[in-house]
Amino acid sequence: MTGAPYAYRLYGLTIASDLPLPELPELSAATEPFDVRLTIGTLPAGLPVEPGLHHLNSESLLNVDGIARYLCRSSGQLQIETVAGVPPRNVRLFLLGSAFALLLHQRGLLALHGNSVVIDGHAYVFVGPSGSGKSTLAAWFHDRGYQLIADDVSVVAFSSTGEAEVRPGLPRFRLWRDAIASSGREIKGLQHSYEEDDPLAKYDVPASLLARDTTPLGGVLLLERGDKTFINPLKGLEAIKVLFANLYRGEYLLGDQHRAQWLTCVQLARSYSIGRWQRRWSVSDYDDDVGTLINDLRSASRIPV
Repeated sequence: MTGAPYAYRLYGLTIASDLPLPELPELSAATEPFDVRLTIGTLPAGLPVEPGLHHLNSESLLNVDGIARYLCRSSGQLQIETVAGVPPRNVRLFLLGSAFALLLHQRGLLALHGNSVVIDGHAYVFVGPSGSGKSTLAAWFHDRGYQLIADDVSVVAFSSTGEAEVRPGLPRFRLWRDAIASSGREIKGLQHSYEEDDPLAKYDVPASLLARDTTPLGGVLLLERGDKTFINPLKGLEAIKVLFANLYRGEYLLGDQHRAQWLTCVQLARSYSIGRWQRRWSVSDYDDDVGTLINDLRSASRIPV
């Protein structure tokens, strides 16, 4: 037995944890073996203490200055040493983000820096750099009856029959204050994603319409700003580059992981639709622009090619 007091599931992986993770739905009946084991305590002596990522043979160490140190082992164990007095919420933010990326890369899972929603039974992933409006867009879909699959990180894996699927991720949005206001929500009662004094920091916004199971991939769209809305379908090397450039924490890839992730991007680009979706920036245009997008998806059953 693991002896862990908590058990969760994230991105299709079962997690046995020594620390509570209230951001995740808890498993009511967890059985061994677990995919991931989270422990908390002092890390072994002699490890680097400088901030940043350190690759140590088969292990990786992420030191987040002033927050915690995260040691990812090849066995699936992730050890956490926290800085005294740091709010647990801040420790979990980096744990479920950057530190978990190490585990995902280690397992060969394709983690895209994007939000994903269910449209007519298929998962569509919207990728782009921070600030491109991924979470605001996903919240728009959610508020109009579409299920959220994942916020910020969308994990793609292949089924036993070779079909690409998107696995359920974190059941919340991280939104700026102005995005919360534009969605008709109130700040009152929401918590900052990262506990600090800055009132302009992002907030965690719970999602209620959630995809509980893996969802077949429909396509991937790179968000771009423009004067009008249209889809530019991508093929070949251009499509592969868009996928690879939008890996979540792609800079963490080590050695053969680069080649493995590139080949996965090649496989996706060959079989699934990848495109650039240009749309207007104002939230007031979302109804028209997203309506046009959905009509295109439904008329073609996927991103037009």
